[in-house]
Amino acid sequence: MYLHALANRLIVFKKDQVILFEDGYQEFLEAGGWEDQTEEKPSAFRPDAPNAYDAAAERRDKKALRKERSRIITERSQGLKPLLRAIAETEKRIEDLESKVKKMQADLICASQEKDGKRIAELSIETNHCRREVDRQFGDLERLCLEKEILEAEYARQLESPQDI
Repeated sequence: MYLHALANRLIVFKKDQVILFEDGYQEFLEAGGWEDQTEEKPSAFRPDAPNAYDAAAERRDKKALRKERSRIITERSQGLKPLLRAIAETEKRIEDLESKVKKMQADLICASQEKDGKRIAELSIETNHCRREVDRQFGDLERLCLEKEILEAEYARQLESPQDI
């Protein structure tokens, strides 16, 4: 028979289980083989033996892990998206304010050369106000970046061990 000569590893589908039998076909038959072809004798073939392999359970576990990872990634995207948008808006405001400060400093130099005291006072006050706003925006940016780092670290931790959630 071909199975005796060729088979040295068997995958047996038996009672809603997938079992991997590492020995040859003859050893499989001696260990109990196909239950419907044997008489009522005690079987040495046990599905819980070290060479038994429950592929269906492993597939279910892997599928559950993939589903959990997908949920975590989706949640991370939804959680980070508003923060990333706020960070980008804050950076844009800072750039705009810094450009405004630079222009006011150039205007201040012109006003100084023209000896226009009233204009110098107005530009100095406005420049000072813009600089304070830049500092406030940098504080907001720092807070947003810290929140983002904390969220990213939390989601990275969850992704490393999704079964612990």
